[in-house]
Amino acid sequence: MDLSIPVCFLDTYPIGSLAESIPSSMGSLHLGQGCVSIYSPFSTIQIKLHNPIIWVLRIKAMTTLSLLHRFHRAMQRRYPNVLFFGNLSLPEIALTFDDGPHPRDTPQVLDMLARHDVRATFFLIGQNIERYPQLVKRIYDGGHQLALHCYRHIPFPLENASTLKGQLDRSRKAIADICNIPPESIRHIRPPYGFFTAKTLSLLNKWGYQLVLWNNMPLHFVQPVSWTIKQIEEHITPGSVIVLHDGKGHGVKVALIIDTIIPRLKQQGYSFIKVEDMKA
Repeated sequence: MDLSIPVCFLDTYPIGSLAESIPSSMGSLHLGQGCVSIYSPFSTIQIKLHNPIIWVLRIKAMTTLSLLHRFHRAMQRRYPNVLFFGNLSLPEIALTFDDGPHPRDTPQVLDMLARHDVRATFFLIGQNIERYPQLVKRIYDGGHQLALHCYRHIPFPLENASTLKGQLDRSRKAIADICNIPPESIRHIRPPYGFFTAKTLSLLNKWGYQLVLWNNMPLHFVQPVSWTIKQIEEHITPGSVIVLHDGKGHGVKVALIIDTIIPRLKQQGYSFIKVEDMKA
């Protein structure tokens, strides 16, 4: 069965939203026959479903910076319970990482953050939490925030409610047991690929989670480091939520990226805070 969902792009990366949230002129996402195609006046992304992980196969064009800023601000107004960015009047930004922990990549990121005395937020995958508990503890001991990404990196709308709740509860309990903290203290969550529906949002709110998205996510996993650094600096604003990835072999590049951008952004007067300390 085919499904169409209006979408837009954050730094040319798709984010699913509620069906009524984005005008049809902004574009649409189409699911069918194992493939996903996203079309808009600004870019075209073709995606393939595989087991059923979503892979970005092709990206064309780029949205304009002003359009991105307008989009994020409009979405933040429409969905005040979803965090796209923090306080626009404070020179504070949140550095966040998805897809960890990873035995090769995460330590490199943690070492670099320690070198620059920066605390970040890590959105963890449940299966990786269970595989690498020592890394979860190291993240926590480093003063960083622990948050949830998913259990098996399948878009939340493709999971039934009871399965999704069970996976999130399992992931949260694993973190709590490893770090000896209350499960309820882990309440921030970023869904895989940023996809959510009205039902997803309602369920997450009911279960006590706050949905966290972003307003600054360069495609560092498919482009040169220099491009990523340039995009982060060009798109940075007070309250920015930056997304990078500390899994799937990206550790070396990401460590180099943050080693470059952290001192540059500090020189511009920005400070780095955890998502839980952000005020919209």
